[in-house]
Amino acid sequence: MAKMPAPLSYTEAKATWDRMREAGPVVLTILPNPAYSPGNPFGELSTCLMFSNPDKPLDCAWGQLATEEEAHQLAELLLTGQQPPPEPAARYTPEEVFILDWKSNRLGGFSSTLFDAISLADHRNLERLRAGFPVEVQAFLNYSRTEGWYDRLQAKAQADRGASQ
Repeated sequence: MAKMPAPLSYTEAKATWDRMREAGPVVLTILPNPAYSPGNPFGELSTCLMFSNPDKPLDCAWGQLATEEEAHQLAELLLTGQQPPPEPAARYTPEEVFILDWKSNRLGGFSSTLFDAISLADHRNLERLRAGFPVEVQAFLNYSRTEGWYDRLQAKAQADRGASQ
């Protein structure tokens, strides 16, 4: 099986953008990955961000991203010269990220259903779920059973929002 490519990072995109801008104008094109199909080892990264120089048709580079929205966000950062927001993982634990995503309706279908299952599980089934989803179960336990845990998380997130404005 082919190795899964890593999604294009801001750092890689910025380096490509800067290198190509030295040679002339750069066109950013967002397009669906033509190799995308379910089960394809590259299937998770279904959108391409292509960098090209209209004056030098053979001078192009590209990177893959999971969604078109991510490609648009990355392109906007490059075009405006803005820095990306800090990665949540750098400041938050995986359990905190899971709860923040749940509270802001950013969980996908599976993760949302998983959260529902965890919240309804009795002790025996909760332990079974923990075997496969330790972060998600611990996140729920922290949220529902540790007094003050969510209040501290909210304060931390609020402080981060205030600092970024």
